[in-house]
Order: sequence, then C-alpha cells, then structure tokens
Amino acid sequence: MFFEWHPVIVHDLHESVPLLMTWNGTGPYNPNIDPITFTEFLALSFHEVETMTGLGMPGVSTWNFGDGFGHMYADSVAMNHNAIGRGYETFGNSTAETLVQLLSADATSREWYRVDPPPTGKFSWSARDNVNYNETGALAALDYAAANAQMLLRNFYTKSLHSWRKGIEQAPYAFLIPADQGDPMRVAQMIAKLQAQHIEVSRSDAALTVAEGAFPAGTYVVRLDQPYRNYAVDLLTPQNYPKDAGEPYDDLSWEFPDYFHLQATPIADASIRNAPMSLLKGAPTPHGDVTGAGPVFVLKDSGQEGLLEARYRLARFKVNIAEQSFELGDVTYPAGSWILPAQAGLAEALKDVAGRLGIQLASTAKIPDVKQHTADAPRLGIWVPWADTDSIGWVRYSLDQRKIPYTYIRDEDIRAGNLHGKIDVLVYGHVDLELAEQIQGIPKAWGPMPFKKTAKTPSFGTPAESDDITGGIGWAGLDHLQQFIEQGGLMVTLGNGSMLPLEGGIVRGVRRDSGGVPRSSGGGGAEAAAASRESVTRTPGTEVRVTFARPDHPIAYGYSKTSQVFRGNFALYSTPRRWLRMAYCTSCLDGPSDPRSVVLQWGGPEGVPFVVSGQAWGESNLIGRPAILDTPVGRGHVVAFNFNPLYRDLNRGDHRMVWNAIINWQNILADRSAAAAGQ
Repeated sequence: MFFEWHPVIVHDLHESVPLLMTWNGTGPYNPNIDPITFTEFLALSFHEVETMTGLGMPGVSTWNFGDGFGHMYADSVAMNHNAIGRGYETFGNSTAETLVQLLSADATSREWYRVDPPPTGKFSWSARDNVNYNETGALAALDYAAANAQMLLRNFYTKSLHSWRKGIEQAPYAFLIPADQGDPMRVAQMIAKLQAQHIEVSRSDAALTVAEGAFPAGTYVVRLDQPYRNYAVDLLTPQNYPKDAGEPYDDLSWEFPDYFHLQATPIADASIRNAPMSLLKGAPTPHGDVTGAGPVFVLKDSGQEGLLEARYRLARFKVNIAEQSFELGDVTYPAGSWILPAQAGLAEALKDVAGRLGIQLASTAKIPDVKQHTADAPRLGIWVPWADTDSIGWVRYSLDQRKIPYTYIRDEDIRAGNLHGKIDVLVYGHVDLELAEQIQGIPKAWGPMPFKKTAKTPSFGTPAESDDITGGIGWAGLDHLQQFIEQGGLMVTLGNGSMLPLEGGIVRGVRRDSGGVPRSSGGGGAEAAAASRESVTRTPGTEVRVTFARPDHPIAYGYSKTSQVFRGNFALYSTPRRWLRMAYCTSCLDGPSDPRSVVLQWGGPEGVPFVVSGQAWGESNLIGRPAILDTPVGRGHVVAFNFNPLYRDLNRGDHRMVWNAIINWQNILADRSAAAAGQ
C-alpha cells in the first residue's frame, strides 16, 4: 500500500465565484467512491477556509461547487485510487494586468460557507492576488496533510481494504471481457486503459463456464478482489445519475465498454475465483495475419477502428469496398468489407499492416462478384479556426496517433480559396463558438495579433503560424467553403461545428429548434452557454441509443442498425424539409419533410431505454431527430454530426463513423439519392 497525494487543480474564473472557492464535492455522490473520501473532502475544505480567513484573506468559501459524482480533472485520479485530491476555483481577470473589479450581490453575501465575504464595492485585483490565494490554499491543504498524516494514511489503507472486501463478499466477483469482439485491437486498448489505472487484469488459461455463460480461453478477467475494485466497477458499469439531482458539473457517463462499443459481463458466480488464469504483466498486443495464397485479398469488416490507418498505410494500392454482403467459402463478409485486387507488392504490404493493426485478411483466386466501389485515400484537410484551436486539437490528436497525413487548414487558407487544389475532404471538428464567431473569428479590432515563433515567444508558431489570427474566415471564406463543396468537395462537421453549414446557409432546409453552444461560456458567451444548459432537452455527456435510418449508407459500415453514441449538450435540429419559409407571416407554410438525407437518428427500438449510461432530460424531444445528416450541395456533400464522435479521444467506438465518411468519400459524393440543398 502507499499514500497518494494529488497535485492541486486550479481554474481561473471571472464569474460569480468569490475570490477563492475550495472543492468539496456536493451531491449526488458516486456510490463507487468510499464515503471516507467525502469526509476528507469536507475536512480539508473547512481547514482551508479557516486558515485563509484567519490570515485575513476575505472571500474564501467552500460548498456548492462541482459534485461528488463525476470524474473531473486530475484530482479525481486520487479520489478513484482511495486517496484524496484538491482543487480550487479562483477569481481571475483573464489578463495579467491589475483591474478594478466589482462582484455581484450573490457572491458577496455572508453565508455559513463564506464567513468573511469579499468586498461589496469596487476593488483592485491582479494576477499576483490570484496566485497568492491559490498558493495559500495549497499550503493550507499541505499543512492539514502534514498534521494528519497518520490519519490520512490509515484512511488510504482502510478504503483499499473496503474495496477488496467488497470484491470478496458481494457480487459481481469479476468482469469477463472476450478478446474477439469484432475488433481485438479495440478490446486490447480498453484493457490497456484499465491497466494504466493500476487495475489488475488477468487472462483465462482455459475455456470458462459460469452461470452467465461460456467464454473461450483467452478471455480477459477483471477480478474484483483487489484494492481498486471500486474503480473497476465504476469504469465497467453504466452510470445512473439521479434525474432529480439538478444540473451536473460535467460528463455523466465514463463507462469504458460503452465508449469502446464492447461488452464486459459482470459475473455473480463465485466460482470464477477458482478458474485458471494468469495476471497480465503488460498491455496486450493482438497480432493480425494474412492467410491463403491467392492474388486477391479480402478483409472482413467486423467494426475495426483501425481501418482508416490501414487505408493510409496502403495509400498506393487500389482498395474496393463491398456495398453488399457476400460469401467466400463458409465466411460471410458484410457490406463495408474490403476487396483488394492483385497488385505488385500488395502481399508484403498487407502482412506489415496486419501485424501492426491486428487485422485479419484472407486471399482468394478472383475478385468476388458483388457490387463495390473504389475507395482511394483522400487528400485530407483539418480546418482549425484561430478562435478555438483547443477542441479541434482532439481531432488532430486522434489522427496523429494513427499517423494519418493531413493538411492543417488555417482561416487564412480558407480566405485564400482554391481548396480543391489542396484537399478532397475537409473535416471541421467541434468548436465552442456561436455561428457569428465561427465566421468572423477573433475580432479584428484586437489585431494585428501575430502567432509566430520569436525570441520572446519561442513556443509559438507550431504547428501553424500567422501574422494576424484575427478576422476568422469572413464572408469571403464562407463563400470559398461553399464553392469547395459545390464543386465536388466533401465537408465533414462534428458537434457544434455542424452549426456552420446548417445555419450558415450552405445546407438549406434544416432548422435549429433549441439549444446552443454546449457548456463553455468562454466560447459562445454566458448567455449561449446558459441556453444550452437550461434547454428542456439535455444530454450532458451521456451514452444514448441511435438507429441508422439508412443502414446501407457507408457511414453505417461496421455497425448494427441500432447502436449508441456519446452525446453532449448540442443544439437540436429538425428533420430537413424541402424548403423553409423565409419571412414572418401568419399564412406561410414550411415545405414537406424530406428525411432522405438523415443517415442516423436519435433513439433505439421501441420499449428500450434511450439512455445507456448517464442521464438525459427531455429526451422525447430528441428521439426521432437527425443525429447525422448527409446532404448534397451542388456536386459535393456535407456530412453533419449532431454529436462529437472524436470527444477527448474517449468514445473510441464512435470513431469509425468519421473514418467511414473519409474512407468512402468518393461513394458519398456519387450518391444523389437525397435532394441537393435548396431544391
């Protein structure tokens, strides 16, 4: 056993937060965290308030910040490992200069949790004040830890003991995770994430038969008689946030099996503890293979997330994709499976790719007789607006991890036009920006604002630089985007990025019914963030069910007709119509609904709960609406996601939908089954 003290997490805010608020985690409380942790939370926060108030520092408070339910910030690493962490919200200026500030009345009242309120009138506040409050709070916490070291160490041991005993005395006693669930590599990645949290994982030495069913040899086993049992249960079972608990602070679901679209079966049969198994000493590494000796190769699409990386590793080779299922011998290959004609050097390249990505290929004598389309590796562009480089950084991270080549597209590049000379597919990720900010960017009045490497700013200018990052793409840039699409380009938008084509006029016939910028008041402003949080329909980081309205669409390859995705608080869009009225009048009518461009819609089979993990409010207003739209615009297409399938590199099972759009870009562009925008 060891004692873990986690570093302090600090946020610099300028809202209704007083000068410093220490975290103590109000309810609802996560049932998988030992109750002792929450008493430590309270003891530390009260000690910090007491110490800083005694030093004559006004405006220090605790209570009513965050909640004890979610996994938020790095302090949760300590909490979930039977230790304790600290965090503070601190008043800030959003600048280094000293400013004269004035707090609202609700931040200056005297309360039991704020016994010495901050000033009610104007006062000066600087970055140094901010640092002083943070440092003093951290020192107060360390003072408490030093004075109560033996108690905290005893608590760590006791919490670990409680966790271990639960794994022995109550079901479930283990989780079983089959290694071959369509994508062995994705299974291995989930196991590696559990191991990274020091959760012990074993592998069965022989086939297992328990009350819950039969499992093959090699099945992964997470035994729950271990000190981090509670965390394992938390990560492998759905979250159930109380519907009457008020507004949550952050994401409500963090269940790994849903993130990865995998199954982890809880085992209530105590005989699992006697099954032969071996503790994994390192992360598992699946190995792929190429079988047979024929000149034509086939790859069965079983939902492998690594197919995008495989396509770019095989960029110099021709790849066709089956649009219908077919059979070779006793194997059925579903739509989406790859067919690679005979080509010089292909066999050697496939062996390398199969080994790296853990995929299986087979060879055959001739090309299967099935409808198929060409899938060339496109020239991929990632547009990163200067007004929000943070959110789309996760898109870049996902691609960089897989060594996918792409062109970094700046606002200046879009303003310059001629996008067809550089790219075939443009991905525009989620942004915390309202429509006007997506178009106009950082106000020009603040410029010129260079972002370049200089002696004073040596870390700037990578991976992109600019003489002036203000101004956004402007109306001219929006016109260039429309030209790129109309002339045969594919634009894929994620999350709030879909606001640009749907509300900016590139795609016509789609109306935003409610909602706004997801959570951040830094992007769309406090009013826009409040409109999203207070919307009747909310899915704040929740796994919910979806159904493919077009299960034959390339985006559906590798998925069953019903599935689930991770959704934040995004705007709600109506089913497209042939046309929308353009002006107010009491007798005007909208055109008829036109669902042909709806690829995926919210909701699952009748009678099946909408929420898989987390919680949703007003879900009846969401069910049936489009989750993915694929709309022709001129000779091109816009594929708009009403969720973020590349969210913080967590929801790995959703990634394939984006990869499918990129891999099958030519087939999507050739599809004219839906009416073009404005028709």
